Amino acid sequence: MTEGQHARLMRHFWGRRGGPLAFMFAGVSESPHHLDLVVRDVCPIERSELVGGGTRGVELADATRRRIFSLAAQANHAVIEAHAHGSSGGGVTFSSIDAREEANFVPYVRAKLPGLPYGATVWGEDAVDAHFWFSKSRRPVPIDCVRVVGAGIREFVPTSSMKEAHQPCGHSRYHRQILALGAEGQSCLKAASVAIVGLGGLGSHVAQQLAYLGVGELILVDHDVVETSNLNRLIGATPGDVRRPKVKVAERLIKAISPDARVRAFRENLASTTPLETLRTVSLLVGCTDTEGSRLILNELAKAYLLPYIDCGVGITVDDGIITSIGGRVMTILPDGPCLLCAQEIDRGTALQDLETEAQHAARRRAGYVTGAVVPEPSVVALDGVVASLAVNEAIALLTGWRAPMPGQVYYGDGRATPCVRRLTCQDPRCVVCATGLGTGDASRIERYARKTLPKDLPR
Repeated sequence: MTEGQHARLMRHFWGRRGGPLAFMFAGVSESPHHLDLVVRDVCPIERSELVGGGTRGVELADATRRRIFSLAAQANHAVIEAHAHGSSGGGVTFSSIDAREEANFVPYVRAKLPGLPYGATVWGEDAVDAHFWFSKSRRPVPIDCVRVVGAGIREFVPTSSMKEAHQPCGHSRYHRQILALGAEGQSCLKAASVAIVGLGGLGSHVAQQLAYLGVGELILVDHDVVETSNLNRLIGATPGDVRRPKVKVAERLIKAISPDARVRAFRENLASTTPLETLRTVSLLVGCTDTEGSRLILNELAKAYLLPYIDCGVGITVDDGIITSIGGRVMTILPDGPCLLCAQEIDRGTALQDLETEAQHAARRRAGYVTGAVVPEPSVVALDGVVASLAVNEAIALLTGWRAPMPGQVYYGDGRATPCVRRLTCQDPRCVVCATGLGTGDASRIERYARKTLPKDLPR
């Protein structure tokens, strides 16, 4: 859930005029070994919409119950019930009254929302217990983690999960880092799963730094191989790596730095089924791709699955052998904030061309709509390093809370003399990704980008 959704829930429970009950509508992200309920909206229930009380607890008024489940059914959203239990002290659990009422309620949910999971949560002021019911399960399944994504990534471990959110990191190699980030911050890095899309000059810098930081899992996506012209900036690559997949060079580099790190490398285009399914489950996305099509996909995926996303890029413009501009860009996209489309940081026309198949591109070329050849862009390793460090600092902020991240702010760095500047961006109410794609989960149909033909419903 987003930080704004969590704050709204807490205000309802603990505010002066709040109430003890709320519902959340959620998209579903499901794979053979993984299930996420991705909160799309919070629906507080007013006290006037409740009946009963005393030892039997409170119940929804019939009209309110019909309204809640009619809304969920129309949107094909899962429902998560949420109620409060006083001050938590050190933890909260479901009461015997909760268990009895829930057992009576689950058949009603299954009848109204067939095939969808149903979640139940009980909240204290600083703790939560949570479980969900599969469509045909006889008993609830504990939820491993409730993740709140906003100015940092905050994780609540439900009482019934009976496990620690982060195992302490005892490696003395991180002693100096722990002095800066704290032991809890280092544990957060160890527990994190970070995906890097694009392992060229910029992405290889990011991979190296995240490995040194001690990030527990790194997922690498890039379909390209090393070329001789990459050797001036590809961290970890040697002349012997020419024609080797870039993800394999990055994996070797990460393992050499951090042997305990888990690495999953995909030598595939982002617009492929396996990467699109895998990236839904990570803690953080870092986009180091040089194509507008990939950035369009990552932007939409981040919003649909409530994933923080750091987008970065570099550029040098040369005119008649003279550098006319040089710099880089970093933007942090959070679920509650503006996206790349809001910031007008995606060229949609170029993205359409990037997402074409070879056959479609060849047909346009034959028709005369494509002219000229692909011209290699200038690139310098030092500029890649500057921009990558800005991006990794944002990653540290999100994963450890050592400072607030900078959502909606686009950094522009000039590698010659001009200091780094920022441009503040606001959400665009016309943005279809922010307005209709937030928290939709699998209903976003992100897998449509893996089709052999260009999707006809790209975000405008």
